[in-house]
Amino acid sequence: MIPAIFRQLLVFSKFACTPPSLHIGEQHNKYSKTTNHYGGNNSSVEVVSMNYIPFGEKSISICVKLYQCTATEESVMQEHILHEIIKALRTPLAMKYKCLSSSTWKLAISSLITVLHTGLKVARAKSNYFTGMWDDLADTLDKFLFPQSVCTIEDRGLEEIVLDETIDCQVIELLRDEVLPYAHEMPHQFIMQIVVLLNKGSIHSASDSNICYESDWKLREIFAKTCFETLLQFSLLDDNCNNNRSSVSSTASPSTAAANALNANIANAVGGAGGKDFAGRLAVTALLHRFQEVLKRFNDDERQSGKCPLPRFRLSEISFVLKAIATLVISMKKAPASKVNKPAWDQLIGLYPYLVDCTTTTSPEVSRSLREALLQYTDLLHAPKCFNNNNNNVDNTATSSSSSNIQCVTSSSSVSNETQQQQHSNGQE
Repeated sequence: MIPAIFRQLLVFSKFACTPPSLHIGEQHNKYSKTTNHYGGNNSSVEVVSMNYIPFGEKSISICVKLYQCTATEESVMQEHILHEIIKALRTPLAMKYKCLSSSTWKLAISSLITVLHTGLKVARAKSNYFTGMWDDLADTLDKFLFPQSVCTIEDRGLEEIVLDETIDCQVIELLRDEVLPYAHEMPHQFIMQIVVLLNKGSIHSASDSNICYESDWKLREIFAKTCFETLLQFSLLDDNCNNNRSSVSSTASPSTAAANALNANIANAVGGAGGKDFAGRLAVTALLHRFQEVLKRFNDDERQSGKCPLPRFRLSEISFVLKAIATLVISMKKAPASKVNKPAWDQLIGLYPYLVDCTTTTSPEVSRSLREALLQYTDLLHAPKCFNNNNNNVDNTATSSSSSNIQCVTSSSSVSNETQQQQHSNGQE
């Protein structure tokens, strides 16, 4: 009975985005045309259509409350109700700014967050009932965070866009608190999709088609920083540090305790012993690849712009990337060897020519960030291998020669000592 109620509520919830079509008879159409001829606007039909939006939103709210009460019921899990809710909410979340009412997608995302807070715990405990859910969940989050619809300050106003960006950050925080700490209990493919999503959001150029004003970048920068910090926390974690921190986690603040839980559990993520750190290494590689794309694009655009400066949001973007590179280098130095493999170091060193190309910029903000990034490359500078090998050979030859000389001197001194002793004994006789 409960699954049937859920399905009926989900059918009603779709009315918020796609109200049912009204089948008007031929006589009614004729009457409507007559009234329109005399200035009528058929407003009664419009009123009926708009009434479906609050009705659909009310159905969503009831569905969420019902799921919170029945999430652990066997029939709810067997009928894949959580999966059905995600698929129903995907429509308003993908439409986002194209929804008939802005309250619809806001209710949809808050409902999804609420449902996932309850449902993910159940999904981890009873994973066999949720095998088909993960791909749709990742796709829903991706379509919401990077929508096709465009919103500008002229459309909604600055305060509304600030609130929208805060909601996007709440979704990333949900992934940080409810997904990544339990990566070892979730499908490998889903974790990879989350890593790709975080990487996509870590650099704002991934969605720069929606940037129309400098303030748009400033708002999106907060989202990019949240994605980057989450991705970095997931990718580079020192197991030794985590073990030391676990002893004091009981006295730490809630946010610190959550971070410690993430650090302690993520080491066991995806793939068992063989793939223990695979996701973390993939995250580092994804970040470095994204950095290279942004640096190359910035250098090319600045060359082509001549004496005309680039827009300020582009300068803010490259400045953020340079700071992120400096942070990543510091973290890679501190990370254990299992977290960062040789290709990652090679990829990091490969960014150096692009950083050198940035030195021609005239922006003080970019220059300061560039200086921070270049200074972190100090520890990566070393003599060529051929020089080291030749130097070692010379040192070995010199050392062997010195040893031979020392042995000869020692032998000579011992012989002279024996001779003196014999002369002294003969004199006494």
